[in-house]
Amino acid sequence: VFAPLRPEANYWDDALKELVGAGVHSIVVNRPIYSDESLYDAYVGPNFMEQGEAAAKWLLDTLAGKEGDKNVLILCGNKEDELMLTRQEAFEKVLAQRPSLKIWRKVDGNDTALGGKEQVEAILQEEGAKIDVIFAHTDELAIGAIEAINATESLKSGEDVLVISVG
Repeated sequence: VFAPLRPEANYWDDALKELVGAGVHSIVVNRPIYSDESLYDAYVGPNFMEQGEAAAKWLLDTLAGKEGDKNVLILCGNKEDELMLTRQEAFEKVLAQRPSLKIWRKVDGNDTALGGKEQVEAILQEEGAKIDVIFAHTDELAIGAIEAINATESLKSGEDVLVISVG
């Protein structure tokens, strides 16, 4: 059983062929890989498209009946991660059903609580910055964002700023 950090086949094909040749069974967990599916026995993990859709639907339901434009900040982990981009695409597609929810900014928090905290702190210090919703691609990013929000004198996470986390 292994949880790949990278999905590209060139990282896995040789090792998987060696395992198959030795009669060893393998299960990929957490993230899919782009290898020949006959080289491993199963994939157990999330559907990234469904994650993005579910997060956006929750937001639409939560804000139903609440008027006014809302700024959405997206805290990315790694802007080049295909799976994150798939999740984000699904999130944005569902969010487009409500034009008053605007993707205000996308920033890279480096998949860490510290990165999420630093990004949100910096944005909150900008003149006129207003964040209503944060969509964080990892729990670590969300934890950092919540710390930054709650460190201000005027904002509370969950009340003034909704934080949605997946990953």
